Amino acid sequence: MLNDCYYFGSYTPNGFACIVRKNYCVDFKKISLCGYPDCVKQQLFRRIKSILADRKIPYTDLTDSDGSMGVFCEKLKFIVIDGELVNFEDAEVINLFEYLSEDDIKENEEYLQRICVERRRIEMRCERFLTVCKSISDEMRRIDSISIDVSKLNRFSSKLWKKYGGNPLGRVGTEKKRFVTSLTKDGVELNMGAFDRLCENIAVIYDKTGACSSVIVEKIRSYAISSGYDVVSCICPVNLEIEHVIIPQLKFGVFTSKYYHRADFKECEKIYAAKFHTFNSTEVIQRLEFSHKAYKSLMNEVFDCVAKLCEINKKTNFRLAKKTDTAGLLKDLSDRIFQ
Repeated sequence: MLNDCYYFGSYTPNGFACIVRKNYCVDFKKISLCGYPDCVKQQLFRRIKSILADRKIPYTDLTDSDGSMGVFCEKLKFIVIDGELVNFEDAEVINLFEYLSEDDIKENEEYLQRICVERRRIEMRCERFLTVCKSISDEMRRIDSISIDVSKLNRFSSKLWKKYGGNPLGRVGTEKKRFVTSLTKDGVELNMGAFDRLCENIAVIYDKTGACSSVIVEKIRSYAISSGYDVVSCICPVNLEIEHVIIPQLKFGVFTSKYYHRADFKECEKIYAAKFHTFNSTEVIQRLEFSHKAYKSLMNEVFDCVAKLCEINKKTNFRLAKKTDTAGLLKDLSDRIFQ
């Protein structure tokens, strides 16, 4: 799997979500890097990846929008993760604060306590705005669904599968869930790499609310899995539902183009949700437009929260990076992984 095409974590209404399945790592050595600064963690992740690359050992870089949140190596059975983002209860903890001198700890103790409280306050604020955005998104979809010709939508989904799908393979396919979108300080970041590399044919559904696209995506996903094809289901960080699907064996993907997910493909089959709708009243149209404006305004608050978290990271990096014993950290980490 081309893991550099995906994000393995993102802010969601339920907090920061990581798609690394904890039950999959039961027998793995888990090492959690806790504390700050974040730039030191990134140095450690880069060094681990460099060592693995030199030894020609495959690994997965658990990328997020700000860099990396960890390294996963199935061959050596270990995972090193940012403990401030993901919590493994049985992980070995390495606290970065322990690699500061006593004088540096005393000098920065009050600051560190203050930023931990401030970070949590901003994260909770971000979660609240995302929760409201999810509610608005669900309500827009509900309102828009009333005027959908369901029979026409089902027939179209069946024709789409017949056009791009394949013959049954005599087994049940598997599903991998991934993020291709991530919430950042600059807005929603979209990684198109998976579609560019894995898909020769792409069907793009232009649908403001997702009422039609969600049905088509789910139909194609179900057809593929029941026919024996493995799928990559791409989850929306806001509504936590599947909004895109990729079928690598068929080199086919379905992409939902909404306000924050504009399609940018040179060649694709364009599908407009309007063709599946009956007449919408003026009242419904006005209600949807109002909801879109409210959604946009609240999402801007989310981006502002992420920007504030990034600013805290920058200040902490500037304050602690040079004072942290990075060499000692790397030695201890390497001894635990490569012993």
